Amino acid sequence: MPRVDAQARRASRLDVYVKRLAAMLHWKYVMRPLTKRMSPSALYAFVNWYAPKLMPLARVMHAVGGRAGRRLVPILDQQDKRVSREVQRDWTILDTYDALGPAYDQPQTFETVRRWFDEAGFRDVEMFRGPIGGGGLCARGVKI
Repeated sequence: MPRVDAQARRASRLDVYVKRLAAMLHWKYVMRPLTKRMSPSALYAFVNWYAPKLMPLARVMHAVGGRAGRRLVPILDQQDKRVSREVQRDWTILDTYDALGPAYDQPQTFETVRRWFDEAGFRDVEMFRGPIGGGGLCARGVKI
């Protein structure tokens, strides 16, 4: 078994959503205080019932207002994907369920994440925009 450098074993990485006003006004954060109290099966049943009903509205809103218009509809619409309508429906249900279910999705500012690393005694801290839907914040550092 190869020997792992002690410093490498103490390297840590963090990925979070960036806390911005526009992001915090997203419908998933407005709905989540209610949906996170639901059981997973009840939440899935709810999303499975309402998301397909809103897909036509999302299509109209996208035609009228582009991406911003589509974001006003409380589903993660997947009708722009080049797959069958059935798969678009299933992906819309699953992505919407995924948006409404997490109890620990709590966006953070760059300043807060930097403070966490500093207070925990990390050095060589790097912070950069990450891949989480284009709105992510990634940070990594080495524990002193």
